[in-house]
Amino acid sequence: MSQPGFKVVHVLDVDFKSSCLTLKTCLTEIAGWSRAHPGHLPILIALCSNDQKTPMPGATTPLPFDSMAAAALDAEIMAVFRPDELITPDAVKAGHASLRDAVLAGGWPLLNAARGKMIFLFHDEARKTALYHGEVMFITAEENSPDAGFIALDDPVKDAARIRADVKAGFMVLTRADDETLEARANDTRRRDAAFASGAQVIESDFVAPDGKIGPYHVAIQDPRHVRCDAVNADCAAWDAALLRTATAR
Repeated sequence: MSQPGFKVVHVLDVDFKSSCLTLKTCLTEIAGWSRAHPGHLPILIALCSNDQKTPMPGATTPLPFDSMAAAALDAEIMAVFRPDELITPDAVKAGHASLRDAVLAGGWPLLNAARGKMIFLFHDEARKTALYHGEVMFITAEENSPDAGFIALDDPVKDAARIRADVKAGFMVLTRADDETLEARANDTRRRDAAFASGAQVIESDFVAPDGKIGPYHVAIQDPRHVRCDAVNADCAAWDAALLRTATAR
């Protein structure tokens, strides 16, 4: 942990038992799995920086996330993944004046072209995403930003109509199924169900599996194939039939 490079920690000094302690180790594990399973569905890896000192005696003082750190983050990703293993903003932009113009024109690659690839997203506060000027990661942005490709709308209940409109327009939307363990402690699935119904492509949760100390609440795709159709933009009946034919052929 004393060596240079990004570490994978939730809360400094408190919640640090990650399955891989450095970002490079995590990415290397993912790259190894991806190369062993060519043709897998595209994988989104969302990164958020943490340079906040935990308010407790003797807490670690982290390095600030600045423009040099943003550039170093790009370098760590590119040290593990080849360019042909990534879907990047420039690849989606493909001649359009802005990323926003590209996604509104349907610029995202089709599923078959995206198979086996990674999408990196820098999902952080605007002050930090403004520091990023690399070529590897997308950033979360507002709908009117020229960098808009991914939109973060945390409340799928309050923002249901906005999420659906953004997905319909061509944006990728992140939302949250739960927050601060509130839904989990009450086993309240309303926000989770709203997230799945909203059409958001990315649903964040702290409970991909139940926590035995809290209760049965968890968030998972129920389809045993671990995939869901885009109910906003796709013909899901035709898509499901095609997926079934592919599975049968294999």
